[in-house]
Amino acid sequence: MKKSISYCVAVKYDFKNLVSYLENNYKLTKYKNFCIIKFEEWLSFIFDYWSVVNWNLSYDDSKKILDELEKFEISPIDENIFEEFFYEEKEWWELKISNDKVYLSTTTIEEKIWVSHSMAQSIKLSYFETATQNTIEETKNIPNNLAKTWNILLKSNEISKMRWNLFMTKSRINLHYDLLDSPEFFWEYPELLKYYETTANYLEIKTRIEVLNKKLEVIHEMFQMLADEQKHKHSSLLEWIIIWLIVVEVFFTIFHDVLKLF
Repeated sequence: MKKSISYCVAVKYDFKNLVSYLENNYKLTKYKNFCIIKFEEWLSFIFDYWSVVNWNLSYDDSKKILDELEKFEISPIDENIFEEFFYEEKEWWELKISNDKVYLSTTTIEEKIWVSHSMAQSIKLSYFETATQNTIEETKNIPNNLAKTWNILLKSNEISKMRWNLFMTKSRINLHYDLLDSPEFFWEYPELLKYYETTANYLEIKTRIEVLNKKLEVIHEMFQMLADEQKHKHSSLLEWIIIWLIVVEVFFTIFHDVLKLF
């Protein structure tokens, strides 16, 4: 069986310049939010939300493509994330996926376009899931420490940075990367939408996004609680400073009046 391998190697690419480079070096087909490199028996789909799906490429050939993309990476990730599927092309089959095997009903590039969109979404979602799980691991002891000691070990700027990163993650998932909705490409070909949905349902795209959003919401609430607690402590400190200043002022006023009496 042949292989299809999806990659997520960066948070962001310089997609415009990347496409210009690929046009000068490969046989390229451009669409609104993705492009396709075609060479003999293999295909490489590159999406503007920075996922790559390769069909029938060896690991060495895939590495060559990824190495060329590397110069256009704006925010590379520490470790590449990839998913692989075996696939077969038989014209009498209906498109289906089972046990990580894709059974294509045609040998045309169009069917691979439909499937590649959901694979690209899935690998991008895997990146967000990994990043979120890392955040959970890094912060799992904070609630226990707070409950036991009432001490917040994080500084206010660290909390603010984490809250901002969470907000950026949620906005990328829900606003920027077409992960929630069917890709715009299918608006022009609504009759093909069922093929995309077959793969997306197998990869549980919508369910995983719902779970991920719930996890992000819980983490956000924790950081909101920490921020509120720090604000409360800061306000309390200011109140005590004001109280002691008043006490000092009263003391000096009384002392001054007493000195006048003598």
